[in-house]
Amino acid sequence: RPHYDGNEQGSVWRVDGSAWAVWLRRSYREVSFSSMLANAPDFAKKLDIGLVLEENVWGNVNASLQADSVFACQEEILNIPVMVMSQPHDLERRSNSQRLLKAIGFRNVTFPPTIKWTDVDVEQMKADGILWPAFFRRLERSNDTNFEGYLKYAANGVSQIRQIRAAAAANEHVIIMEDDFMLGSSIQRVREHLCALRDLPLTADMVYLEYCLETCAELSYDSRYPKLARARKPACSGAIFFTAKGAQRVADLCWPVFDVIDRMYPILIQRGWLEAYILTPAAFYQV
Repeated sequence: RPHYDGNEQGSVWRVDGSAWAVWLRRSYREVSFSSMLANAPDFAKKLDIGLVLEENVWGNVNASLQADSVFACQEEILNIPVMVMSQPHDLERRSNSQRLLKAIGFRNVTFPPTIKWTDVDVEQMKADGILWPAFFRRLERSNDTNFEGYLKYAANGVSQIRQIRAAAAANEHVIIMEDDFMLGSSIQRVREHLCALRDLPLTADMVYLEYCLETCAELSYDSRYPKLARARKPACSGAIFFTAKGAQRVADLCWPVFDVIDRMYPILIQRGWLEAYILTPAAFYQV
């Protein structure tokens, strides 16, 4: 059944059970090449050279494209605040994240303070309204890790939602990323994919720039938004864009934190409380 967006005249999202195979296959070659550069030792040494060369080429092209709409789009997108969730001791991950995001051209990248799992005081966080009282009972029902894992889930969830609450308070868009990502394509292709963020449905809350465990055959599409699909219940939180409206929704719905990030969002999306989209193909992949 098509989904009609009441705030946009003529916007219709129709399920297409086979469309995913087209855009996913299109990305195979690019993802394979990016993976090879990121993971093979010999190629990894050349990655910095490749990024510099590509950036130099694009820099020369930029000089002649100041009035081009694609360039204007990228200029707008690259000013979005990017918050990378990372522990201070993970120096290699931080360095890699900073290098890749700088190569893409993001100008407002920060590594905000995060909570260490060893500092999670469960009872105090419950008393302060940070964690839902039944948070750990909910996690125990899933039985997918041990108690230390639950504390790490809590630390990550609280750290991320705090940054989203800050964006909501400032009425800003924000991209929340984790520090274990790789590019899904070349720098320029990633920029082109990210341009989809400039023209979103007015009611959009969030766009997954990286995702996993989505039910691809149930995704819906609208020809007005060729690089987006209406999400069903995607998991993974390696890279998500939140509109200012979406940040406010998440701040309202996910505080206190009631589950791990990878279950909170899909539950709210599936129930229609968050309006989410995925980028097709993804701009980033988690490693």
